[in-house]
Amino acid sequence: MEHNYDYFFLSLFLVLLSSKFLGEITRRVFKSSLVGEIIAGIILGPTVLGMVFPEFYQKTFNQDLFREFLHLFNGVGVVMLLLVAGMESDLGSILKQKVILFSAPLKIVVSMLVSFFVFYYLVDINYNKIDQSFFIISLGFMLAITALPVLVKILSDLNLYRTDVGMSLVGTAVFIDMIVWIGFSVVLIFYKKSNDANIFFIFLNIFLVILFLITVLTVIRKIVDKILPYIQSQFSWPEGILAFVFSLCFLFSTIAEFLGTHAIIGSFLSGLIISDSEHFRDKIHYRIESIVNSFFSPIYFGSLGLYLNFSDQIDFKLAILFVVLGVMISVISGFSPYKYFNKSTREAFGFGYGLSIRGATDIIFISLLLSLQFVNEKIFVSYVLAVVLVILISPTMLRIIFATRYNYRFYDYLTDKLFIKDLNADTDEKAIEQLCNVISDVYKLDFEDIKSIVIDRERLMPTGIGNGIAIPHGRVPGLVKPIIAVGISDIGIDFGSRDGTLAHLIFLILTPYDNPQIQLEILADIAKTFKYFEPNTIIGVKNLHQFISFVRNELQTK
Repeated sequence: MEHNYDYFFLSLFLVLLSSKFLGEITRRVFKSSLVGEIIAGIILGPTVLGMVFPEFYQKTFNQDLFREFLHLFNGVGVVMLLLVAGMESDLGSILKQKVILFSAPLKIVVSMLVSFFVFYYLVDINYNKIDQSFFIISLGFMLAITALPVLVKILSDLNLYRTDVGMSLVGTAVFIDMIVWIGFSVVLIFYKKSNDANIFFIFLNIFLVILFLITVLTVIRKIVDKILPYIQSQFSWPEGILAFVFSLCFLFSTIAEFLGTHAIIGSFLSGLIISDSEHFRDKIHYRIESIVNSFFSPIYFGSLGLYLNFSDQIDFKLAILFVVLGVMISVISGFSPYKYFNKSTREAFGFGYGLSIRGATDIIFISLLLSLQFVNEKIFVSYVLAVVLVILISPTMLRIIFATRYNYRFYDYLTDKLFIKDLNADTDEKAIEQLCNVISDVYKLDFEDIKSIVIDRERLMPTGIGNGIAIPHGRVPGLVKPIIAVGISDIGIDFGSRDGTLAHLIFLILTPYDNPQIQLEILADIAKTFKYFEPNTIIGVKNLHQFISFVRNELQTK
């Protein structure tokens, strides 16, 4: 068969360019490029272009070659997207927080109950007439899944990512997604084997999947951790480690397919164990993420609207129902556990609402349901609209919930005795010990107690916020007012910043245990004040007065 490659490359050019252009606009306005990428596909598809210029649409996007390419490319693209989603996850922090262990399973349970009650008794949208149990369970998982990349972006923009509530939100989202993907893999096995009369082989298949999961999260996880330093030292950088990550991803995807689940389960697991290694650097993470976000993501999400007429399929009432159910489920399952373990009503509500944020992972999941014919085009289009609506309103909603109320300024709590010009430390733990030591001497607090509180919090999630700043912190029982110690390091200290930079300015912050709002506002104030900070600009600062002058004159005028 002879193909017209002129129109093929033109189609690829139009999808990639329009998706990135509109994605960049919506990223700046709504904190998510996903909205722009979806809009680009709708414009280039039958909804707009196919209606205005039908002949041009047929020659470009509706030709066989481009359709075949998209089918294969998007198969790889969705694997790459789930690899990145897995790399965003942090296995270590999940088991250390009780609120995560309670709220994540609770959201799954509530989602299943709501799905059963609403879509079995109240609203019948099982248009494809698949087995009702598979349909209800699939929609339950769909309502439960979270949008980790979008959530991280919104929290970072609101200066909440490294706070306690931000840490709990991210950890809970990771745990929920793990449960959803693993649980859905079991559902897929039952679905694909539903016509198999031999129940033994079905449970054998499930046993093999569980064995694969356990092996990956235990044995292979340790092997990967030992292999990574060798690869990074003996192979060309970064090509060697990139090839290893992609190879492992494709291997796990292959195994997942052989076991009767879906390739994305394997790719998610590969990202999970790779990022869990202490030898895996953020620089590699960003390189992989940039490859996916610059090429795979815009084409994958930009192609969603190429062959669907959104104007014919959309159901606004169903879209609003999805939005309302998502928020209701998240607030119910998140508020009570967070309130019980962390006391703050305001943070508990923000935590619950944060679990309702939608994004790329939701689109991937509903696309999978569409390809399996669990849902039809009407449900797909309506859910995509629901995702877009949630993305548009979520930053504003979280900004309102966590809005500053008391205007705490960090420099109001600084003292000469808690300012260290030359921090003599080369690790985050040594820096924390040195700052805790001066606090202990000045305020007569138990050194071991406050050190343990801050280091334990640091191990849950690193507190490097980028631009050479770190904010190790902890909530101390019995403390009456905030205490802040400041240390300056010329050599820089690794506090696990997402941008890979070393911390040269370290704020150690202790706040009253029963008043989380103070901690939240002080951390946000520091993040906002030092948003454009450059480490080399603080070299001449020798005491606290010069430091405060530097903050007020150099930073707050930017």
